[in-house]
Amino acid sequence: MDWLGARAVGLRDYRLMLRHSMKLRSSESRDCCWLTARLALLSVAALGFLLAGFGDAAQPDTVRIAAVGDVNGYNILGPAHAQADPLSGVRSVLSDHDIFIQNFEGAIIQNQSLVAACPKKARDSTFFSLPAVAKFLHPSKISIATLANNHILDCGAAGIQSTISSLAEQGIVTVGAGADSAAACQPKFLEVNGMRIAVVAYLEMEPTSYAAGSGVPGAATWEECKAEKQIGDLAASGYLVVAALHLHLGYSWSDRTEPAHLIAVKRAMAAGADLVIATGPHIPQGILTDQNRVALLCLGDFLFHTDYKLHQRPERSVVAEVTISRSQIEVALVPLKREENGRPVRPTASDAADTLARIAKRSAELGSVIAIRNGVGYVSVSRRR
Repeated sequence: MDWLGARAVGLRDYRLMLRHSMKLRSSESRDCCWLTARLALLSVAALGFLLAGFGDAAQPDTVRIAAVGDVNGYNILGPAHAQADPLSGVRSVLSDHDIFIQNFEGAIIQNQSLVAACPKKARDSTFFSLPAVAKFLHPSKISIATLANNHILDCGAAGIQSTISSLAEQGIVTVGAGADSAAACQPKFLEVNGMRIAVVAYLEMEPTSYAAGSGVPGAATWEECKAEKQIGDLAASGYLVVAALHLHLGYSWSDRTEPAHLIAVKRAMAAGADLVIATGPHIPQGILTDQNRVALLCLGDFLFHTDYKLHQRPERSVVAEVTISRSQIEVALVPLKREENGRPVRPTASDAADTLARIAKRSAELGSVIAIRNGVGYVSVSRRR
């Protein structure tokens, strides 16, 4: 109950008590009962203010984020299954959060006739999907799709705007790509439960043919966005900074983090990012904690389908449930499994244990301790600001 509700209850009970006391005053014992009524009235008023206080205490400055890895709608929804929810197996895990963050790879085109604008690649998939997939990608109060990745131009420059528009029609916020570098580098600002949040996204990859520039559509990159200064300025302004990094600076398809990826993540943390969400390697990797900051080095592929046979253990995935308050960052790692059709489901207990054991091992190599309890991995750090 908020303070207005508590005071309304107090006023209502005040009126009832006043009427009752007036009746008592006309009786033979009116003096005694009048005093009793006044004492009861004071008790009601005190209770109202106590309830108001408890109502405020029950809503601390806390934000809950569900972070996942790579997402695309490619061959996820066929004509016969256009209305089948691809997240039905995990939606209950995602719904109880303030923010859902995903790395959306590829383009959303308006109809099948535009596929010609999405040319096939020799050694990679071209990811495209129809707008129907977007309606399933908003499982929590706020949904954010980061677009700073190497598939944002799979359907050309027009595909970027089509993707942004299609996601926006479903209320999904996008960050990390645009018609030029100014649009691509623009942070997204949120205020959730009293927390001021800035979300930024960058692609780090060589060559930089996917990068947005002056008058050039594409992805936001670390260099073009002057990310170190951008993150530092946001942190200095009091924002909780969430930085999404899509990393292709070394070998993918491994649970061991490439040295170049570690350097990139640590650079973002040193600049002032409170939470770093890295994607790109496709396989769940460790968690890096650095004093009062946390980096999720890779959460695996979440909703993902390709034209080619995937490498080792590609079906393993994780949802990171991140709870951030003024004093602490807590992460709960919930294992998932991706089926052959690209859709995520809950794994068996043995598969979940294996996924968490691998993450804990890689995290320990980086100096971070993952506590595993009841099929979930936990890690937390204190915040200084």
